[in-house]
Amino acid sequence: MKSKTCTYCNETKSLDMFGKNKRSPDGYHSQCNPCKAGKHRERRAAIRAAGGYDIAVTEKRCRSCKQTHPASEFTIDRTMAAGLASYCKSCNSSRLVTHRYGLTPEAHQELYEQQDHSCAMCGTHESEAPGAKLHVDHCHTTGDVRGLLCSNCNRAIGLLQDDPVVLRAGIEYLKQHSK
Repeated sequence: MKSKTCTYCNETKSLDMFGKNKRSPDGYHSQCNPCKAGKHRERRAAIRAAGGYDIAVTEKRCRSCKQTHPASEFTIDRTMAAGLASYCKSCNSSRLVTHRYGLTPEAHQELYEQQDHSCAMCGTHESEAPGAKLHVDHCHTTGDVRGLLCSNCNRAIGLLQDDPVVLRAGIEYLKQHSK
């Protein structure tokens, strides 16, 4: 069994005592799980002792776009001292799309333009879509991006398990029972 030395307690432990970390050369965190959890508990206790998070922050600078935005443009992140994420909502959304689907912001924007900012399935314009945004639709088997869908169509395809046979059966069912 492979092992690793924790950088916090300096004990050599089996790899199953370390969390996975894609950014680390060996694929594991440098601190063992018990040490990491202990440090997290200590940090939370120190924040509580200091009177909690600094919720008086009214604006913050985004780490990505370097712009200063109102605090409402950041998601809540209780692990951060100010209680807000490092990236504004717009930049965070772009980062997630790149991370999850491999789409650069430019390629994502190109998809929007190709689809005229509308759902690829029902044609609803982004401004009229639920949540006023379109979601990246992808094949769960290959990971390939298929297009942008409104949340209703994206959920419908997911609930139908991305299966054209089930979708066709649903269409036939609706045709039989429509008046």
